[in-house]
Amino acid sequence: MPLYSLSRAIITFMGDRPPVSPQAVAEPSKKINYVQLEKLCEIKGLKAGIGSQSTKEAHETFMKQYKKIFQKEKRILPYIPAASGKVTPLTSSSVRSMIDDLHDVSLYIRNIHGETDIELALKFKDKMDEFIEILRKFPIHRTVAERHFVYKMMKTMPDLTSQLTHEDFKALSRNITVETWLKGTTVLANESFYIILKGTVRPRCKIYKKMIEAAPTNFFSDIATDLSSEEEFFQESPLTGYRSLINPHYIILGPWSGFGTLTELPEPKIGSNLYSLVMEDDCELLKINAKEYARVKEEQAKTEKLVREELIHKCPYYRNWPKLSIEELTVHIKWKRYPPGHELDWVTRKLVLQTAEQTFGYLTDEDVQKEYIMLQRRKEWKNFKDKVIQSSLDYRGIIPGSGKWRHRWTRRENFKKSLADK
Repeated sequence: MPLYSLSRAIITFMGDRPPVSPQAVAEPSKKINYVQLEKLCEIKGLKAGIGSQSTKEAHETFMKQYKKIFQKEKRILPYIPAASGKVTPLTSSSVRSMIDDLHDVSLYIRNIHGETDIELALKFKDKMDEFIEILRKFPIHRTVAERHFVYKMMKTMPDLTSQLTHEDFKALSRNITVETWLKGTTVLANESFYIILKGTVRPRCKIYKKMIEAAPTNFFSDIATDLSSEEEFFQESPLTGYRSLINPHYIILGPWSGFGTLTELPEPKIGSNLYSLVMEDDCELLKINAKEYARVKEEQAKTEKLVREELIHKCPYYRNWPKLSIEELTVHIKWKRYPPGHELDWVTRKLVLQTAEQTFGYLTDEDVQKEYIMLQRRKEWKNFKDKVIQSSLDYRGIIPGSGKWRHRWTRRENFKKSLADK
């Protein structure tokens, strides 16, 4: 590309451009400063046309000044209209408030959904009423849509999402129930976990909730331990947690709060307030029985064990292993999920190659082609046969499902009557 190509292009555009109409000249472009453009064209040593060259000095001058021909748009700063009609520039505090509004997610959500806080609260109340009505039904009478609705509502409860896995939610949402408790009654929550749907509850003790961490494993194992006293049993450990209250009588639990336990605990001693709570209002409580939860986990463990044993039996190296050894091996299996296209480590690659078996390895290319041709012929023959049968039925006026023959009972009765007359 020649050194002065850009300058020649501008000069050519100005000198050799075709004639334009007066209307076009009357409406110049707002993006070009034509005064600066004329000054560029007057630079000495700047040549235009085929075969001509500009001087180096003219080219450097042109390159320094050509940016001036482009108009810069004036930037209008935001302002707040004053009461008198005058324009008042924004102060630093008003600009800061506008920036805070830009980062307020609730404003965007409100603009998208078009709902105020009161409308959202009423909408949630309607959902809660529907949720309670569904839970009052027997589980066997609930429709598929209602079961799915129960599952979705349970997934929004923080005290459950921190303890249950996806499989737990699916299993428990099928048989979950609701209980109605009157004002002033006392619930002892050592055998179930409760979620408050309506009303308020006041704990009578520091320990009213025992949480279980949702362990990231698919294999269930229950380790029984012998504890010497009740105080030792309720001590905090890495796998369990409880809420300690300094002044429990001043704490009130509202909707969506939880209390109780998912692991069955021994009944407290007489006179003890452990896991004891009083209803401040008439309450609707969602209940998950600890025994039901244990049964669900046991079934999940059995299913998981069968899946792991089936996986081991698929490997030819373990087919002749005794059952006891395979059961010991299932405990050490860890599931890993790899995304598509993932670079595997050499140990995993070796294991995959050892256990992999070639699918249809006994077939040659010719066998595959023959099988394909045979399947295509079967498909064509079936289509041809269906068309012939359908055309025959249409010709005879036969509609499948309504009988083969069309009985003309009137003609038959007339024929019998004519025979009788003769």
